[in-house]
Amino acid sequence: VLFRSKALSQEAFGDYRGAIQNINQLLELPESQVERNRMYSVLGDCYDYLEQYEKAIEAYNKGLEISPYDYMLHFNKGVSQMNQELYESAMESFKQSIFIAPAHQGSHFRYGLCCLQLGYTVPGILALNFASMINNSSNYCIAALQLLEEVDNEGVTTVNNDNDVNIYNPYDELNEFYKPIHDLLDSKAAESKKFKSLTKINHKVVKYNQLVFSNVSIRPNSHAVEDLLYAPYFQQIINENRYNTFCYFQLSSTNINNNKVANKAMTMQKEFDDFISFTVSFIHEKASLGFFTDNDENLTYVYSKRLQLEGWGKYNDKLKNLKVKEGTWTTLNQQGQIDEIANYKSGKREGSIKLYQDGQLVQLSTWKNDEPEGQVKLYKANPFFHQSIPSEEFIMKNGKYEGPYKAYHSNGALSTEGSLVHSKFDGTVHYYDAQGHLTGVENYQNQEQYGPATSYYP
Repeated sequence: VLFRSKALSQEAFGDYRGAIQNINQLLELPESQVERNRMYSVLGDCYDYLEQYEKAIEAYNKGLEISPYDYMLHFNKGVSQMNQELYESAMESFKQSIFIAPAHQGSHFRYGLCCLQLGYTVPGILALNFASMINNSSNYCIAALQLLEEVDNEGVTTVNNDNDVNIYNPYDELNEFYKPIHDLLDSKAAESKKFKSLTKINHKVVKYNQLVFSNVSIRPNSHAVEDLLYAPYFQQIINENRYNTFCYFQLSSTNINNNKVANKAMTMQKEFDDFISFTVSFIHEKASLGFFTDNDENLTYVYSKRLQLEGWGKYNDKLKNLKVKEGTWTTLNQQGQIDEIANYKSGKREGSIKLYQDGQLVQLSTWKNDEPEGQVKLYKANPFFHQSIPSEEFIMKNGKYEGPYKAYHSNGALSTEGSLVHSKFDGTVHYYDAQGHLTGVENYQNQEQYGPATSYYP
């Protein structure tokens, strides 16, 4: 606790080297297992502040070994990759954080920045608009609007030729798909008197966005964010006549048109509530299908009300509307770790069930008709090697421990061996030390100790 508190204080006050020293000491302690993912995250942040980006990414990767579905670890890793100008790698990290937390504004904003750096302009425009919509009063929103205005002022051709990438860029080929939109934007058609605006807001960003949203298409068989989320979202906004509401919502915290937009936005709360509800439902629907995956197994991904991934699996096809679980389901905890992998039959647990603690297996059991029935194996967490150690083995039958029983030392060596009847020993029980030497023998009859007990000494 002392190391942790001191390290967090040092990070907060900018003593990154001191924080790194204390975190490394903390990570040597086995009892720090619960906080190891958090500590690796802070460690990565400190290295990033010191511009030691490779060490930062290494720390984030170690954190992800413990918490593979921690969206902030993926996001922070992406930021460090951006700082090294590894934009394509960063985009993959942001895709992961969006998959886990599709309403995380920073991930969409950074994804858009990477797109612009790679000259992948139209997806960049879509990503920045999506980011600005998530929280319209944040610094991310203002920064996104400024970048959008810069792109509109400079034109797509100028932006695509003025990025920091000087080697072969595969996005040049991908941009061919968006060429019709590039041509429209560069033609300044949005500034023509013949342009029919879908909103009364007179601003360049609004007009150019309308051109993009009205003409964007979805690439078939693509698992990119822009095709699975951004393009269909903005297509629906146009098709359902929501563009005017979107514009006022997006710009409600600005002083555009001498604050006329902000003043009008104050009278549109009902429209905004409906728009927010539409957006949340849209994200839930798209996310449930599985972002960025083939999803050949037709899995359903479940997200919390705050749009954070909670688990995935299948529902019974005949009872899908009732959400009756069928087959294997994986459940996550709030730290982004696997909490449980369970098998279901008609909504009831059936077959193998795996329980995890801090990302490590702690129980493997067999269930029947929603009750534990059969082999049960318990494990202890090993914080140093991220690998569980056997603890106990027994059989569950009608809610009681029955049959062969084994217990193990912390080094994995057998400590106790015997048989159970109704959760109590029956018959001969052998005891061993951690080196495998026999240390004692006891006998039980009718679940009570019977006869002499024998002890052995090395």
